[in-house]
Amino acid sequence: MFRYFAFKASESTMADNLDNIRVGQKAGFLEYVHVSEGVVVSFCEESNMAMWLSVKRVEDNSFVIATRVELRTWQARIYMALIKPFHRVIAPLCIRSALQQGKI
Repeated sequence: MFRYFAFKASESTMADNLDNIRVGQKAGFLEYVHVSEGVVVSFCEESNMAMWLSVKRVEDNSFVIATRVELRTWQARIYMALIKPFHRVIAPLCIRSALQQGKI
């Protein structure tokens, strides 16, 4: 589906834990741009859009995950219109999968 909108996609290669994450390191198509004890921010950019993903620890086993997307082209706006209704289903599934695989 991504190729029809000219978006890049890649296999996910996630760091094992916070100690292994460094600014400039990549996790799939995302690049870590801020790493601290309480917050990790990653970023990706291409001609269609830019995206930031932030994970903030609020308690030992509690996190807030936020995304910000800058849509730059009509293809990006169409793509977001198509996936936005499914985001509330897809995001929790991705988080559960990462938990089950021990990635977070």
